[in-house]
Amino acid sequence: MDTDNGHKPDPNDHGHDDKHILVAVQTTSGRWPEHGFERIPLHQHVEPFLVRAQKELKLVGVVNWQAVVGEKILNVNQSFEGNGLCGQIVIQYGPPAGGGGRA
Repeated sequence: MDTDNGHKPDPNDHGHDDKHILVAVQTTSGRWPEHGFERIPLHQHVEPFLVRAQKELKLVGVVNWQAVVGEKILNVNQSFEGNGLCGQIVIQYGPPAGGGGRA
């Protein structure tokens, strides 16, 4: 069955709507949630979600870490929506990439 926008519903979309986003965090220490995604309001700021992931993954020394989706470095003081995110995402969370340049 098609939805009003002409797209077929995704059977793997467990709770996504235009007011929420499905989010997971990936680090070198692991992924949280380990399976699936957390359903978060789009208006929520990114930082509280990362703080929860830090606790769940027992991360330390994250002061200068960056949250990245694709090529975009997130502003953690903005909402998911303010960062232009929607749908289902995995945040890559870790120290900034090394300073090496092209030779």
